[in-house]
Amino acid sequence: MLRPSLLLFLAGCGPDLNPVEQPLDSLPLAEALGEQGVGNYSCGSLMFDWTQSVWAFGIHRLYAVTGETSWQDCYRAWMDDALPGFEASEPESFTSSDSMSPSTLAATLMLEDGTAHYAAIATAADLYLDGAPRLDNGAIAHWGLENPYGFETDQVWIDSMFMFGAYLARMYAATGDGAYLDRYVEQYLAFSDLCRDPDDQLYHHAWDDSDQRNIPADAVYWARGNAWVLVSAAELLNELEPTDEAWQIIQPLYQRQAEAFLAHQDPDDGLWHTVINEPLGDDPENYTETSGSALIGYGLARGIEAGALDRDAWSPAVVTAAVGVMGRIDERSDGKLSIEGTSFGTNPGEDYEHYVGVEQVDDMMLGYGPAIMLLAEAHGLPMPADR
Repeated sequence: MLRPSLLLFLAGCGPDLNPVEQPLDSLPLAEALGEQGVGNYSCGSLMFDWTQSVWAFGIHRLYAVTGETSWQDCYRAWMDDALPGFEASEPESFTSSDSMSPSTLAATLMLEDGTAHYAAIATAADLYLDGAPRLDNGAIAHWGLENPYGFETDQVWIDSMFMFGAYLARMYAATGDGAYLDRYVEQYLAFSDLCRDPDDQLYHHAWDDSDQRNIPADAVYWARGNAWVLVSAAELLNELEPTDEAWQIIQPLYQRQAEAFLAHQDPDDGLWHTVINEPLGDDPENYTETSGSALIGYGLARGIEAGALDRDAWSPAVVTAAVGVMGRIDERSDGKLSIEGTSFGTNPGEDYEHYVGVEQVDDMMLGYGPAIMLLAEAHGLPMPADR
C-alpha cells in the first residue's frame, strides 16, 4: 500500500509548501517503483542490453541514496549471471554501444566493492571500445564490427555518451586509471564537435561521416538523446574536483547544455517535449515525454551534487521535473503503479515528424529506471513555493 504522501502526489494536489520546511519527499515513491520493478523482472536473468542497463542504473541509485543492500543485490545478481559467459566467450562479442552498456553496472560494483570480481566484463568492454569503428575525428561509432542489424558503422549516435560514457566514468572512479578519464574527455569532445549546435547548445541525434551531415540536419533536438549526454557528463563530474583539468573542460559545456534545457522546460507540467525546442511552435503532437524528462532532471540533480550547478538556483527545475514525473505515475485498481508517457526506442530520423511520431508506451522498463533515478536523487531538495 502506498504511503499517504505518495497518494497525495499521485492525486496531483497537496498542502501549501514552504520551500525550506517542506523538502520534496520523493524517495518513498522511488522505492515503491523499485520494489515493483524487482517483482516484475528477474534480477538474475535479465538480457544484457541497454534498456535493462537503464533500469538497473535506477536500482543502483536507490542503493546509492539509501545504502540498502537489497537494491545492490539485484544488479549484482544480474552481473553474476552474466559473468561466466564473459569468462568463456570472445570478449569482442559486443555489437554496439547499447549492448556494452551493462558493463556500467559491473564497473559500479567494482567501485562499490573495491574488488576486481567483475573485471572480465570490464575487459570485454575495454576490448570492444579499443576495436570499435571510429570516425575521422576519433569519435567511436555507435555500431561495432559485429553488426547484425545492418546499421551504418560510420555514424555516431549521442545515445553512446551514456551507453559507454557512464562506463568510462565509473571505471575511472573504480580504478583511478587516467586512461578511462582521457577516453571519456576525448569522446565527449568528439561527439560535441560533431553533434552539438554551437548556438542552441543542444545535440543533433547523430552524425553520418560518409555524408558529412547531422541526422536530422535541421534544428530538431531529441530529448532523451540529449539527456544521455547530460547524465554521462554529470556522472563524470561527480568523480572530479573543480581544480581538475577534465572538470574545467567538461563543466562549462555541461552547464551550457543544462541552461539550454532550462529554457525549454514546459511551464505546465514541468517536463520536456520529446523534441525539446518545439521547432513548429505549440504543436500538440510534440508530447512531453516521461523518460527523457526524468533523465534531464536526474542529470541536473547530479550536477548539483557534484557542485557543477548552484543548488539554490537549480533545485526548482529539478523538483518541478520530479513533481511532473510523479504526475505520470498512477495507482491502478490492483494496487500496482503505472508509469505513463515513455516513448519507444528511437533510432535517428531525418525530420521532426520522425520524433513526434514515436509511439508512447506505458510501463516500459525504460520508464521505470529514469523515474527511479530522478525521484531518488531529487528527494530532500526544497519544494518551490508554488508546488
